[in-house]
Amino acid sequence: MSDGTTVGVFGMTTPETAYKTNPSNVRDVEFLNPVETARRMVGELRDKCDVLVALMHMGVDQSSEFTSERIAHEVSGIDVIVDGHSHTELPEGIWVNDTLIVQTGWHDYNLGKVTIQTDNHKISSRKAELIEKNEMHLKPDSQVKKTLDNIEKKNRELFDEVVAKSERKLTGDRLIVRRQEAEMGNLCSDAIRWRTGADIAVINGGSIRSDLPEGNVTKGDVMAIFPFGNTVKMAEIKGQAIKAMLEHSVYGYPASFGGFLDVSGMTFAFDPLQPVGSRVSDIKIEGQPLDEGRTYRIATNDYLLSGGDDFEMLKNLPIAGEFDTCEDVLADYLNKVGMPDIQVGRIDVKNELPPVQADLEEGGVNRELPESKAA
Repeated sequence: MSDGTTVGVFGMTTPETAYKTNPSNVRDVEFLNPVETARRMVGELRDKCDVLVALMHMGVDQSSEFTSERIAHEVSGIDVIVDGHSHTELPEGIWVNDTLIVQTGWHDYNLGKVTIQTDNHKISSRKAELIEKNEMHLKPDSQVKKTLDNIEKKNRELFDEVVAKSERKLTGDRLIVRRQEAEMGNLCSDAIRWRTGADIAVINGGSIRSDLPEGNVTKGDVMAIFPFGNTVKMAEIKGQAIKAMLEHSVYGYPASFGGFLDVSGMTFAFDPLQPVGSRVSDIKIEGQPLDEGRTYRIATNDYLLSGGDDFEMLKNLPIAGEFDTCEDVLADYLNKVGMPDIQVGRIDVKNELPPVQADLEEGGVNRELPESKAA
C-alpha cells in the first residue's frame, strides 16, 4: 500500500465441499483440516505482513463441524475473515477474540466494506459495514448490459414456457426446507416416488432453491426450484441403511442442514433431546414397521446417491432405474396428479426446538420464522 502497509491474504473453503457438491466433482481433491491449515498459514504469513486477511467459504452454520467462528477461536493472528457459505448477513461483522468476521448474505444483495486503519504498521481500528444494492447507485456498463440483455431475451423463450399449473403457492424458504417437514418437500418427494414406483422417496432440503408459484408454472420456475440439473434415480437399500439415513438427516437439528430429508411412502419420529445417532424411532413404510433386514426400493436425486450431504450409506447402492431431471418430474406430476395429501404430518418431532440464532440471521438479521405451508 502507499504508506508501506503490507497485507497478507490466504484462502480456504469448507471440507463440506466434498459432499455438498456432487462428490464425483471433487474425487481427486483432498480437503485438509481447516484449523490446522489456518494455523500453518498464519505461521507462514504473520511475520511478513501488517494485516492478515483470510478469505473463507466456511460459514457460521451451527450444524457444521468447521466454521469461521471456530477457526477464529482456535487460531490467533487472523485480523479479518471474509466469510461465505452460510448466507448470513453480518451488518457490522462479529468479533471472535481479536478476529473480525464479516459476511454479506447472498446473491449480491449487499456489498461488504471493511475499513482498516493502521498506525506505524500496527492496526489501530477495524470496522465493517454493509451497503445495500439500492444504495450503490451503480451505472451498468453499456456493452455488458447489451450482451446480457441479448442473452436474457434468448433465455426467456425457454424459461417463459408454461409447463404446469399449481393450486397454490408453496414456500421453498431455506429456513423451512432445511430444518423441518415442508409441504414443498412432500410434494417433490411424492413426485419422485410416483415417477419411479419406488417404495419410498426422499428429497434433501438443500436441493430446493425457490418457491412454487400459484397458477401457471413456467420452465423457469421449476428450474429455479431445482437449478442443478439433478436426475432422479432408484436404488435398492436395506432397512438398516434407511434408519441410518434418517438419523443423519436430523443429526444437526435444530440447526438448518441441507441434508434434512422430506419423505414419501414413509413416516418416522425423532427426538432432538436424544443423542445423535439415536434420535429416530417409529419408522413405518407404507404403514408397516421398518424391517431392517429387508431390501426396499428408494428413489431420490443422483446427488444423494453419490453420497452428497455426507450420506455415506447411500453411496454405491445397486441402481434399479434412472429417470428424468427433478424439474421435469415435478412438472409432470403437477400436470397429471396435482398436489394432493402434501400436508405436513409425516415427521413427528417429539420435542420441537426453535431455530438457532445463526439461521435466523441468514438473509437478514433477526428474521421471523416463515410459515411451513403456503408462503
